[in-house]
Amino acid sequence: MRRGLWSLLLVVAVVGGCFLWPRIAGAGAGLVRGLWSPEQIVGSCLPPLSRGQGLLWPRFLLTAGKALSGVEPTQAGFLRSVLPAVLCPGKKETASVVVASPHTFSQAAPEKNGSAPLVGIYNTHTGETYAPDDGVERVVGRGKVVEVAGILAEGLRRRDIRVLRSERIHDACYATSYLESAKTVREMIYAAPEIAALFDIHRDSRQPRGVATAKINGKEVARVLIVVGSDKRQPFPTWRENLAFARRIAAHAQQLYPGLCAGVRVKEGRYNQFLHPHALLIEIGGVNNTFAEAAAAAALFADVLADVLWEEYAGEDKPASP
Repeated sequence: MRRGLWSLLLVVAVVGGCFLWPRIAGAGAGLVRGLWSPEQIVGSCLPPLSRGQGLLWPRFLLTAGKALSGVEPTQAGFLRSVLPAVLCPGKKETASVVVASPHTFSQAAPEKNGSAPLVGIYNTHTGETYAPDDGVERVVGRGKVVEVAGILAEGLRRRDIRVLRSERIHDACYATSYLESAKTVREMIYAAPEIAALFDIHRDSRQPRGVATAKINGKEVARVLIVVGSDKRQPFPTWRENLAFARRIAAHAQQLYPGLCAGVRVKEGRYNQFLHPHALLIEIGGVNNTFAEAAAAAALFADVLADVLWEEYAGEDKPASP
């Protein structure tokens, strides 16, 4: 009788381990991924092999590992396979594959001097919206911040800036929003290595009305805040390049439309800005701004961005501000 009980417990333990092991391994892999890159992991585990020239063992082991685990042995592969399952169990990815507004490269603005600046625009927190219009701070799917990003994109196109825009939903699982939007950023850079800047459009938190708006040309518009990530939490050796770009934009905004830009704020996260030296997070208005105020701000801020981009890209041939 006692032997049968021990056998039953053993079976339960083995079966339970089989179910729990993937979660434990996934969580552990997520922690390891946060500390080291895949290259560092492979290099530390197989130093003699990884440093050898022409040896097949490292390639064989990576291929075998991929075949057995179903995980691509790259950072992107680890992220796709591990973190979403650990942080958001049971959450299915929203089926919205959009790299693109109606305008694509072939429909982009006329080129000047053989080319024109190209920028990428997307929303990490796709569900953000404006409470006076929608009655809530966030919606499921696409909030009005996505429409504001579209207005910014159209303003840039009117200034002959080419735009690659994504409306893909990244915050179906809020905890992995930046991991999801990083995939979109990488796709954009892969599709267009010449991309000059990347803008992640958000809206700010709740602020007093006197701080959230500015009067420009007799009209109340939302204010715009530029957020730059730093190396406070994770390695980001080039973050000051992003900061310098943000400061150039803020300075020109103050010159062109005084009061529109609320300045540049440096925060501790990286916000995917380590992927490109001209990647910025731009908060257009806040929760308590109206959509109309945010839309007006986006249209004005497009002029600011276009001037800076043409200044860097085309020098003397940049179009004048309207």
